[in-house]
Amino acid sequence: MISKDKIIPLIGVVVGLVAVFFINRSNQFHADAYVKSIMDNLFLDDSTEYVELVDITAMEAHTAYLEGLSQEADIFYGYVGFDKEYLSQEMSGRVIALYDKIYKYSRYEVGEANKTKEGYTVTVRIYPIDIWDRSEDDITAFVEEFYKKISNGEYDSMTESELEAVYQDSILTIIEGKVDSIDYLEPVDQTVLVKKDSDGIWEISEEDFQNLDTYVIAY
Repeated sequence: MISKDKIIPLIGVVVGLVAVFFINRSNQFHADAYVKSIMDNLFLDDSTEYVELVDITAMEAHTAYLEGLSQEADIFYGYVGFDKEYLSQEMSGRVIALYDKIYKYSRYEVGEANKTKEGYTVTVRIYPIDIWDRSEDDITAFVEEFYKKISNGEYDSMTESELEAVYQDSILTIIEGKVDSIDYLEPVDQTVLVKKDSDGIWEISEEDFQNLDTYVIAY
């Protein structure tokens, strides 16, 4: 469980996914379409353009999406203080399902590519999902009450795993209840560089992708 000091206020933890490197199949490279296809696949689970532009199958593209969900779930566990020692398969499945739903609200606009000496720059306007802003007050109120009950001895008959289960279920229930009312914060523009590596393969650096990933969900 997370301590009261960490939950009030919530501390943002944002970790980007691994860098993405793929081979373009056509003779003419469109960096803006390339960036959009990566984001569509990793945030919307839409590999339609992705598999046309890069050397990857639809199954491999979906696997990349699922890996992204798993990494986002790990961020979630640390962010809200879930003790993974007591994390059930059902609970972890709920977290993955939650982020699958949240990701479908991802909103961004990919601008036109600009040629540079190094390759291409592409500016992406991202509209950060406000699920945490919508959940924070309710989570804070729950945590206050939860620790008050612990102090009052109301949970004394519970084992540590039972107590953790109450905590995890309550936090998840709050956030799950906010999904249908998701909105967006003010847009943020991020510019990424698309360039060839030493093998002539077009790439987006890990740092640039982290900068995009950081703003898709506002923590």
